[in-house]
Amino acid sequence: MEGDVRVLGTNSTIFVVSSTALDFTESKLRPYARKWENKTMQMIRELNFKQALPNEAPNCTVHHVVPVVVFSTGGFVGNVFHDYTDILIPLFLATNQYTGNVKFAVTDMSWWWIFKYLPMIKVLSPYPILNLDEDHNVHCFPSAQVGLKSHKPLGIDPAQAPNGYTMQDFRAFIRKSFSLKRPSTTVVDLKSGKRPRLLIILRRRTRAIVNEDELVAIAENIGFMVVTADPEKTGEFPKFAHVVNSCDVMLGVHGAGLANMLYLPANATVIQILPWGNLGFVGRHDYGLPLPDMGLRYVEHEIKEDESTLIHKYPRDHAVFTNPQAIHDQGWATMYRIYLTEQNVMLNIDRANLN
Repeated sequence: MEGDVRVLGTNSTIFVVSSTALDFTESKLRPYARKWENKTMQMIRELNFKQALPNEAPNCTVHHVVPVVVFSTGGFVGNVFHDYTDILIPLFLATNQYTGNVKFAVTDMSWWWIFKYLPMIKVLSPYPILNLDEDHNVHCFPSAQVGLKSHKPLGIDPAQAPNGYTMQDFRAFIRKSFSLKRPSTTVVDLKSGKRPRLLIILRRRTRAIVNEDELVAIAENIGFMVVTADPEKTGEFPKFAHVVNSCDVMLGVHGAGLANMLYLPANATVIQILPWGNLGFVGRHDYGLPLPDMGLRYVEHEIKEDESTLIHKYPRDHAVFTNPQAIHDQGWATMYRIYLTEQNVMLNIDRANLN
């Protein structure tokens, strides 16, 4: 929206002010990227758009000389996959071309989330963030973008992006924001005594690797220097981003922790362990397909039923094993409960072939 834009935070209203009629329809909008998920969008605060004549519009109490981008930190914030897919990548696309000359206004404010990613946010905008949930002023801007657009999971479509931005550009932006040292991996000469570093992302409540000690021992025997990261360690941010950046290979069971691959150096490898249950499409869609655009390599290992702890919960002739698609056909909630919540992994390391 170009022109005289007036934002009333606690009133949840944005006025477009003009003395002449505009090609504009009064509407409502929830400023979050997952527009196709109705239940998700219901969690997001709704904003009202109205047109007003100058003598009808509320008077400005704060004037700004830079444009504003309005977005929500509600929804699935705290899940790394969604942090990047739904907010951080779209925010980069919306604002990087302003080279800092833009202000952020946030609804459904999650200050802890803002502080977590503050190094990235400050590169995009050095201005204090406007909390629309609590601000009672009338803020006037020369233009506004309300809401963000996500192109695809953990990805950018350069054809849609301003200036043809790519995921390589976004990953360079991440390295700059967090001062990550390794832009790419280097060939390791084993004769020198140096070993490639393997990061294993460990889950605890669901989709855990039951035999993680065996996995670590075999990986070390093969020649890796193994770094393990449980949820407590991955939560030490941005320290953990530097840990990831120091590694050459990342391995983990399907889940949000794999999104930390964004901090890997170029040419690193991601190994995704797919749990039992016909989850190949979901796994590749979220974490396999994005990798080439990031300059990363992808390997996947889809476990057999003998590698699933579901064998201790369901008989072998149950549809859980004989017809996983029938479980999918019962709906997302049933599929998620059985295959993504009830299941842990006993990895057959010979099959996984880590060499």
